[in-house]
Amino acid sequence: MLLDILKIRNRSERRRRGHVKGRRLDNRNRLSSSLHSSFASLLSLDNTEHSVNLSPSEARRSLSQVHERWVDQLVTNPDFKIAVIGGGIYGCHFANAFKDACEKASLILKEPIKAKLTIYEKDDELFSQASGKNSFRIHKGFHYPRTGNTRKMCYNDHNKFIHRYPNFFQKVFDEERQEDIPAFAKVFAVAKDDKTKLDYDAMRDLLKGAKYHENCGDSMWDEIDGELWSEEIRNSVDANKQRKQMEVLGFNPDLIDGAFLVQVEPILYADKPGLWFTQQFLQSPFIELRMGHSVDREDIETKAKHVLVHGSPFDLIFNCTYNQAIPLQLSAHTAFYDLCISVIVAEKKNVDTDPMPAVSFGIFDGPFPSLEPYDFASDKNLSGELQKYKGHKLFQIFDVELSSIARSSDPSEAHTLMEAWEEKKKNGCQEYEQVVKDIWDKCKEFFPRLGTDFELAGTWFALKTKVEDENASRPLIVVSDKTVDEEGRFVQVFSSKLTSIFEAEEAVLDLIDDDAAAAAGPVNAQAQARAQASGLRLRPQAQCYTYFYPLHIPLITSHSSSTPTTKKGPILEQNRTKKTHAHAHVDVDNKSRSLICVQ
Repeated sequence: MLLDILKIRNRSERRRRGHVKGRRLDNRNRLSSSLHSSFASLLSLDNTEHSVNLSPSEARRSLSQVHERWVDQLVTNPDFKIAVIGGGIYGCHFANAFKDACEKASLILKEPIKAKLTIYEKDDELFSQASGKNSFRIHKGFHYPRTGNTRKMCYNDHNKFIHRYPNFFQKVFDEERQEDIPAFAKVFAVAKDDKTKLDYDAMRDLLKGAKYHENCGDSMWDEIDGELWSEEIRNSVDANKQRKQMEVLGFNPDLIDGAFLVQVEPILYADKPGLWFTQQFLQSPFIELRMGHSVDREDIETKAKHVLVHGSPFDLIFNCTYNQAIPLQLSAHTAFYDLCISVIVAEKKNVDTDPMPAVSFGIFDGPFPSLEPYDFASDKNLSGELQKYKGHKLFQIFDVELSSIARSSDPSEAHTLMEAWEEKKKNGCQEYEQVVKDIWDKCKEFFPRLGTDFELAGTWFALKTKVEDENASRPLIVVSDKTVDEEGRFVQVFSSKLTSIFEAEEAVLDLIDDDAAAAAGPVNAQAQARAQASGLRLRPQAQCYTYFYPLHIPLITSHSSSTPTTKKGPILEQNRTKKTHAHAHVDVDNKSRSLICVQ
């Protein structure tokens, strides 16, 4: 069966061999570009000249600097105790960084330190809520044509995530590099519809103007791998050929203003991150998992030297529950909780001989659908309703308009709504079935292939925390919440972007770093004295870190803890190396691109 993991030649290598920009093809077509790229240009250490985001070496250096800041804190205060509420991506990333720093601090001090971070997770598994229910795509910025800050942040954090967690991604074997690389690309299509917020020409112009590397004149448009459909193509001599290709890919060209390929955005395994973090934490003396333990405001008690969670003392508490437990009252925004549904579809097994693999795509820019891969490192971890689809390729349908099925300004009420919809699903309620049908039908309008090559496999529900904003932006906020603890030891971490874990981590360190605190000026004298007693200085509440993003990927929503167990049993096996391929082709820029696909 043809799958949509496709391989291309290293971008910088192509340039050295005489290709113009990133979009030109290898004239020999022996290993020419494909729909789903190798991501190789980002992993090449000598490619900094052409990379418009942080290069791999720059990403490693940035991560190393942050690691050393953690180590400095722990060498100074080897008894440091932190509580993290929420076992999603933010809570687990903080815990993993803390664990690594504890190990190095112990080596420096030549004895095991007593520092510990405790994760309180309300469910029985890590990543059980929105961190384990999202699109799993590591964006590089193409998804956000209207928001320059978000595009830039995606660029800067993209390589950091790849380098920090390389085993979280599906990989394909790159014959040229002779190694496995993260690979999963996407067709970005702009709707020919009066509801779209910008047309294809506007989106193309925006990406051509997006240049984020001071040493390189390349733009985001130079990162694409060619156009599939546009006004120019429709008026060209190859219009019929290109139209047929769009139809073979599965699209309805009459509803699409333009489309292009992007090859640099890998997909996370849906199951791997939570299980990997679980394994790491169970093996570490510096991390304690308290699963099945929720934390509410009444569970927190402030004392002179410590703040207590369920009676246990801590120097600091990080609330990483997607603003759903002990929510921060946002002064500049009104938060609400959006109940969303994902429709999971499976590619039928009788489509093995199709000339094109099923592709991931997004329709822009407005109330339109997208189709994202839903990949598992092991079929053993498929949910009950998906078990019969072992060996099938799974995708998720999201719809900007229809996937949002309920909302509330109160997180408790929102969770009640989610439980009610779970019951509707269980009972086969007509309202639930109609929602699924509407999402399916709308996606099929743009992607008719859905009706012939796919079947409905299941659904999931998740709560996304959003804020009311004219630009549909979503904040990353790291701030000491003195409404919970007057000493500022309760830190709210609220974000809607997967890769902003790195910005959040640095902001957290700034809140507890001596030098940064001194630069910010004095805080309450009594609070400062108590903080210094535990080796810390706290910034004033006014000093917070806020970045705004348009929402796409839902993040953490879990909060609790109990015994360190997991329902999913043994931790995942090593990444499977997929080295068998099948071939298809797509024409881009009047060249034939070989699609080298995993079987």
